[in-house]
Amino acid sequence: MYKRLQDYITSLQQYNGKLHSELSTVETELKRVEKEKATVVENLAMLKGQLTLSMVSLLLWSVNCLISNSSSHG
Repeated sequence: MYKRLQDYITSLQQYNGKLHSELSTVETELKRVEKEKATVVENLAMLKGQLTLSMVSLLLWSVNCLISNSSSHG
């Protein structure tokens, strides 16, 4: 009986060690993914700013074209 209990405890300890190892791997991967997510969010914010500037530039160009066309026709 004592030997079976010792074997069971050893088996649980091995399983616990395996779980700790897997947890460590998952934590490492999670940190990597969180860094990648932060980079993506930063890039999206930068692109949004660039897109806004591009839209403003296009709008100003359109307005200038309209002004040029109306002054040359009028």
